[in-house]
Amino acid sequence: MRIVFAGTPKFAVESLAILHKSEHEIIGVYCQPDRPKGRGKVLSACPVKLYAEENNLRVIQPEDFSSEQNQKILSSLNPDIMVVAAYGQI
Repeated sequence: MRIVFAGTPKFAVESLAILHKSEHEIIGVYCQPDRPKGRGKVLSACPVKLYAEENNLRVIQPEDFSSEQNQKILSSLNPDIMVVAAYGQI
């Protein structure tokens, strides 16, 4: 099954990891855009993005999930299913 995953925090990483280790194909991972953190306002990636990059999964970070541009991207992936775990834009 072709799966698109959407999630951001550490909580969502466990779900993504289970799916990634299954026989299914993760064709895209949606997560929130990198945000400034701390006093120095250094851009930081979310835990889901870090996992996806470590495992060579395609990362998609739209500012607006419902934008026409993003809908074209999602449609082009042609997923069988989308799994959402703690993703703030849906």
